[in-house]
Amino acid sequence: MQGSRLAASIAIILLLSLGATSAFAKGLFGVQTHAIRVLEPPDVAGEYEGAIGDFGTPLYGASLTGRVLAPKDNGNGCERFEDENYEAKWVDSDTPVIFLLSRGECFFVEKAYHAQRAGAAAVIVADTKPEPLITMTTPRDNPTVQELVPEIGIPTALVTKKLGDDLRRVLGAGGTVVLEMNWEEAVSNPDRRVEWELWTTANDGCGKSCEQQAEFKRRSAALQVELQSKGYTEFTPHFKVRACDRLSLYAREDCAKKCIRGGRYCSYTGVAAPHNETYGEKDVVVEDLRQLCVYDRLRERGQAEMWWNYAAGFAKECRMEDKAFDGKCARRVMEGMEVGGGSQSFVREVEACVGDPDEDAAHPVLERERRMEREMFKAGRGRVSYLPSIIVNGDQYRGRLERSSVLRALCAGFQENSEPGLCLADTMQTNECAGEDHGCWTNPNSAKESATCLDTFRGHLCQCPRGFIGDGFRCEPMNECTLGIANCHQICVDTEDGYECECEDGFLKVSGTSQCVLEDACKVNNGGCEQMCRSTTGEPECYCNVGYSIGADGRTCRDIDECAMGLDECEMRCINADPITSGGLRYMCACDPGYTLDFSDPHMRKCIESDKVLESLGVEEPKGKSPGHVAVEIVLATFLSALVVGAAGFVYYKFYHQRRLDREIKAILEQYVPLDDKSKGEGKLKRTNTMASDYEVEPATPTTLVENR
Repeated sequence: MQGSRLAASIAIILLLSLGATSAFAKGLFGVQTHAIRVLEPPDVAGEYEGAIGDFGTPLYGASLTGRVLAPKDNGNGCERFEDENYEAKWVDSDTPVIFLLSRGECFFVEKAYHAQRAGAAAVIVADTKPEPLITMTTPRDNPTVQELVPEIGIPTALVTKKLGDDLRRVLGAGGTVVLEMNWEEAVSNPDRRVEWELWTTANDGCGKSCEQQAEFKRRSAALQVELQSKGYTEFTPHFKVRACDRLSLYAREDCAKKCIRGGRYCSYTGVAAPHNETYGEKDVVVEDLRQLCVYDRLRERGQAEMWWNYAAGFAKECRMEDKAFDGKCARRVMEGMEVGGGSQSFVREVEACVGDPDEDAAHPVLERERRMEREMFKAGRGRVSYLPSIIVNGDQYRGRLERSSVLRALCAGFQENSEPGLCLADTMQTNECAGEDHGCWTNPNSAKESATCLDTFRGHLCQCPRGFIGDGFRCEPMNECTLGIANCHQICVDTEDGYECECEDGFLKVSGTSQCVLEDACKVNNGGCEQMCRSTTGEPECYCNVGYSIGADGRTCRDIDECAMGLDECEMRCINADPITSGGLRYMCACDPGYTLDFSDPHMRKCIESDKVLESLGVEEPKGKSPGHVAVEIVLATFLSALVVGAAGFVYYKFYHQRRLDREIKAILEQYVPLDDKSKGEGKLKRTNTMASDYEVEPATPTTLVENR
């Protein structure tokens, strides 16, 4: 049983390494493409796609233009190109040479290696059957070929069978093929920050690949700490694990010894001799988990970039070769880090996160890693089948695991003109603004007012000078007013230096702005104020009459309740009043029972006892008369006064108002009936009573009617 399981596992690994079917490979790898533009000849010219190889050095953010050559002998590139004349012919040219080779008979890595030795600047491999593009990978089970991978420093790509046949047809007829391999958009560049991931292992004893990963961490740590601490990048490490299942190379009884957590998590990489005599896969997966816990605890402290310090320190000090690949060495590295809260507290938190490797239970951190890989596959980005794997802004990185190559891919992920200065170093890209052939617009009237050339990682940008508009390669004077881009409130006036804002008649411009306001905002609808309005800065300011306060809307007024607010001066009781409806009174005073307002007080605010009213007015009470008698006299006097006033009113009504009323009623009746002052027997108005409603009309004298019969 164990032998059959081992045979099945080996068969699957061979399938993966040799790429038996393109459909299977497509499911495992996210195919990353770049543009291939055929410039000559015209009948083939156009834009095509090439699948970036998983080895070599893609020129991320740049392009390569060259002549295509297809060797007549050794057309698949599986043998070394020994003919020196061939090599001299291909290399002796100012134009780079791009080899066109056929797929099959050997590994892709061997084809690229042989072409590079022959002087090729890039390699294109044409498929031999019509199928979707796949990723050219490296054979992980062939150490001899694997040794060639670090030596390949040129770009590689796979193209379709149709494009390869078209190019060979032109070359076979003696024609010339010129094409451009363009990687400017091979990595997404949506914003000013690059987000990238590294799927790796802490193992440094699995062979060449593990040694390269450890070296990459040591050499890249300082750079990556700087980029992330300054906010240029956001990095996340990942570690791939597998379960001890029926497809495992391990026997079931070995799972507990070589894996952790009851066989749930095993290392994706093995330990090669002679290191396997001291360490095993269980030691590797424990350290993988520890490095994930280190990252989580640092991220909680806002120091995620320091993961690189730990990873580089562990790769340098805790090597299997030095028999230091263990938790004790890991603790020393952690204790030497300057982390928030102190290193001792940090170490305890990390160890608590790692937990007991022999506990038969799932671990949340490792489950998270599995979940993320499943989500990648569901999103169509393929599986992480080989380590290391790098993903930049969601795009799979293809190329060598080498500091400058990875940095080039990161630089290509920045939005244009937002990359850090190190991306513009001469060793990273060519400064296209250094010469005079950048193509930016030159003002024939003034060299100082010409377009500015801005060097970027993917090329360069041209920026029109102020007062001009265009793409930088062509500029023309800008009229902000007609373009509708001026920030003027009312009137825009175009000037040589730009534009100026003015206001219409009756308006003033607010100092320091382009806003216009009315000179006197109170002239229109009282400025929107309910009562009073004043305009000092062109804006209406509402205020209220005495006895009112401004409302929350700043426009309406509300009565002030002086009584409730204690603003009155009443001796006893206060009654609030609205000044509008009370003739200007804000409040009135009243007295308690048994008291009367003191009429001697001009403001009527004090109260006195009711039987002291006359005394307060300075009137002496007549001798021999009782208070009741005096009160009767006052009442009679008041009554007589009212009678006199009533009589005067009656006289007014009788002799003036009544006569006026008669004239108005007569005028109305004249419109409907004949009266005695009209001719031909008009009726007379006869008053039957003194009331206007008691008028009647006397009948007119009868007349003879004329009949027509």
